[in-house]
Amino acid sequence: MRKVKTYQDYVLGDPLPLKDQKILFEKILKHDKKAEEELILRHLPYVKNIATKYLNQGLSLEDLISEGTIGLLRAFKVYLQSGNFDKTFGWFAARYINYRIKVKLKQQNRITKAEDQLQTRDRLYTIEESVERKQTIAKLKEIKSSCLTNREQEVLEVYTDNEHGDKASLARKYQVSIGRLEQLNARALKKVINCYETSTLLTYLDDPKSAKEELEQKRKQYIETSINEKKWYYLYELLKTYQTKYNSILVPRTYKTINGYDYDESGECLGEWLNKQYLAYKNETIDLKKLDLLNLIGFQKFVRVKSKK
Repeated sequence: MRKVKTYQDYVLGDPLPLKDQKILFEKILKHDKKAEEELILRHLPYVKNIATKYLNQGLSLEDLISEGTIGLLRAFKVYLQSGNFDKTFGWFAARYINYRIKVKLKQQNRITKAEDQLQTRDRLYTIEESVERKQTIAKLKEIKSSCLTNREQEVLEVYTDNEHGDKASLARKYQVSIGRLEQLNARALKKVINCYETSTLLTYLDDPKSAKEELEQKRKQYIETSINEKKWYYLYELLKTYQTKYNSILVPRTYKTINGYDYDESGECLGEWLNKQYLAYKNETIDLKKLDLLNLIGFQKFVRVKSKK
């Protein structure tokens, strides 16, 4: 019975020769699952070797290997779809493995920063709540002095703060019963609440205007994002047409076109757009799905040429 090879069998193995690689891909094209499994296992050492370079940057080795393996599988799918098996798959996969790990590390760093920001915000909210409480008390005092008579202010203070005197002495002062004093307190309290709500309402009525402006701004941003997405796929189709016509995507920087194969001064600047995709790839901000689409028409060759300049 044939022994099934495991990851450990390949850790110290030699790189897969190009001839053996072509043979495996020929079998894979015939839907041979064993050949596919052998190809992936054979390249797992690359994942570990690359993953070790990113240690102590926020992720454990297991997480790095896991992300690198996802990159390896993605590279396999793209490489298989390209149909060009003359290139070494290990070199091709290494780019995807590196890119996937770097993206995950960036996400992890963002999460760590976000947690630090949340802790800072919690401290700020505590300070803000304290300030708001003091501001509310000051505002209530201002409302009391503006909308209550001196007698109503004294009655309210007695009922809310016993340090200012007792109810009996206040009743004797104004020559009223305790029941009447309670009525005065209720009326004073109602006046304060009405004044406070009116003040708050006037402040709130200003907010919808700014809220409406903010909502309108977000709506414009959404529309702009939607338009940019449509434009990206439109330019990608132009690039595909260019690649089909000229068998290359090495588009001149100032090349403009409407149909993808004829220069037209009134068209879209395809060369400038492609350069932006290269910069996004270099800065690791490009969307992975879009990167897959670009790689299908030879984006990696464009990257190599740009890197040499």
